[in-house]
Amino acid sequence: MGAPLTAYNRISDNPITIHSAIYEPNYVVVVDDTLLDCVDVTAGLKEDGAILVNTTKDAESLKAKLKGYNGGIYTIDARSISIEALGKYFPDTP
Repeated sequence: MGAPLTAYNRISDNPITIHSAIYEPNYVVVVDDTLLDCVDVTAGLKEDGAILVNTTKDAESLKAKLKGYNGGIYTIDARSISIEALGKYFPDTP
């Protein structure tokens, strides 16, 4: 609800000493599928990585909006999960 936001998480079994933006992510999570119309969410995304999109659409129907990305494309209806589990939609909770 507002301007697009980019956030980063680094996950490692070893101490993480780098504290900067991630330019070539292994994975991307898109919390709001309307961002696919205005943000290149696949920029720098590795081909052996994956993208997870909160949507009711299937992965095949999203391919056109993902600029030819050939890596893994997964979808989840996080809105329904949140409403069912919590009684209200919290976009980042599921």
